[in-house]
Amino acid sequence: MESFNTDAPVVLLNEQSELIAMAKDLKLDGIAAELEDQMSNPVIFNGMKFEERIKKCLESQKAVELSKTFEKLYRKSKLPRKIYLSQIASSMPKGLLPEKLALLAETNYIKQGVNIVITGATGVGKSALSIAAAIEAIRKGYTVRYFRMMELISILNAKVDDSFIRFRELLHRTDVLLIDDFGGCMLEDDIVAKLNEIVDARYNEGATIITTQLRMSNMKEVIKTQGPICDAFCNRLFRNSDIEIRLTGASWRGRPEEIRGAK
Repeated sequence: MESFNTDAPVVLLNEQSELIAMAKDLKLDGIAAELEDQMSNPVIFNGMKFEERIKKCLESQKAVELSKTFEKLYRKSKLPRKIYLSQIASSMPKGLLPEKLALLAETNYIKQGVNIVITGATGVGKSALSIAAAIEAIRKGYTVRYFRMMELISILNAKVDDSFIRFRELLHRTDVLLIDDFGGCMLEDDIVAKLNEIVDARYNEGATIITTQLRMSNMKEVIKTQGPICDAFCNRLFRNSDIEIRLTGASWRGRPEEIRGAK
């Protein structure tokens, strides 16, 4: 009986190499990789129906496209690192109820225009949770834009007239606006006025995620001048219908529970 050396490399036929090259030329990298795998491993794939082999090619291409889309959206988001909700779930911060974690995972709050306010003392995982929620949104195809509060204030100070209008429209088109460390300084009238224009443009057309050491009911305290603009701003961003997630416990920083994420 003739024996086969299954360890020997498989030499592709010219027609097979040509198909793979055509897929690569068309930038169908997933299909090209799957074709090469199938053609290089005939023992595995010979018993597979034609339709099954085509399906695997299409599934491979879809996975590649999703990965490319994710990386593109991640770069545009300006998030400082990648943290996933599965990492949060494995070391659940105190105060984070499973139903709140499920809400962030389902991402329905984005279409509903519901804002998420993550509160708690320094180091308890507010930023990590907000970033993980934003990453989950990106995985679902939503656009995200991340700012630390002090960075956003600097940008708003520099934006006047047309440049501010363009910036406002950019955030208007963003599905999820993430503002990290709200309340670290008092907000001057001109900043509140610009923030109010931004949240007014975004009202019910996306979600804003905010992290803060303040309780949601006390967030007006960092606005220097109380009045109509202050009320309008808070009424659009911290409504009764919005959701507060209160994290408790000791700081994670420097401890095994700390989630640093990946760049």
